[in-house]
Amino acid sequence: MTISTGFPASGGVNQKGFRKWHPEELKDYIVIPVEGFANETDCIFTSHYWHEPGNPDRQGKDLQPLQQLLRDGYWNKAAYFWVDFTCLPQWERTEAEELYFRRTLKTIPRLVRDCCFTWHFLDFQPRLWVLFETAEFTRNRSRPVSHADMEPFAKHLREMKCYGVKYVLNRNGYKCTNQGDRDLVVGWLEILLILERIVPNVRTRRAILDAIDNPMVGICHHEELGITTDKKKGLIDMNERRFGIIPVPFEATGSGAHIHIKNDSDHENRLQEALKRTQSTSDDRELEDIARECDREGEYKIADITS
Repeated sequence: MTISTGFPASGGVNQKGFRKWHPEELKDYIVIPVEGFANETDCIFTSHYWHEPGNPDRQGKDLQPLQQLLRDGYWNKAAYFWVDFTCLPQWERTEAEELYFRRTLKTIPRLVRDCCFTWHFLDFQPRLWVLFETAEFTRNRSRPVSHADMEPFAKHLREMKCYGVKYVLNRNGYKCTNQGDRDLVVGWLEILLILERIVPNVRTRRAILDAIDNPMVGICHHEELGITTDKKKGLIDMNERRFGIIPVPFEATGSGAHIHIKNDSDHENRLQEALKRTQSTSDDRELEDIARECDREGEYKIADITS
């Protein structure tokens, strides 16, 4: 089971800055089984710049806007926050803390996809982790996410489709303090952007990413689409097309590291649900909205039938 940790939203209201993870304060955390628990109602992933190496938000400039939103009841149902500085052991880690840090680090892509996402980018800074978190959130939603403070990152993600990930990162001076993290994040970015290109259906793409992001999985094969991702070799194959990526580390070996995703058995249910919605309205504009919604999700077959 893939796990991470979060801290209660109520615990962040009176802090002056993001609190540092500490082994003697673990009673303030909960253990989150990422699969099936992390969701947009209860859990909030916070993306932010690190303003200095030892303390990312010493003055509380990033935390204060979140605190005000909490006081205003903006997330009245949210229970837990995830912030890297607070939820991951920092420097001078023990052996056990290092193991936990490395395993939890690999849950970040799915946390971003599954949780509510908040950010605070007052200006543009070429930070690789922030770029990836922005990409993971915006590229796996059926509805477009458009905010001015995200635009520089969105622009660079669009450029990557033409020029490649590494070229755009180098040209714009993207930084990552830990070189090991950089290779991991670049590999994740390459997988994400390739799958966005060849798997337009958001639901299917998220299912493939969920399988790939499991640190115990080395090879993922989607039977219906004929897509195979080999994290060790750094290859994504789709029929006769092949894409190269930075190899992404994984932990399991043997047959247990190979996962098969079966055909989309829920397609018929989603089709019937969409048809039921169309039958309950006689308004052409509402029919167009339903078809457009299916189209945004990459459900092109359903969109054609309902339009």
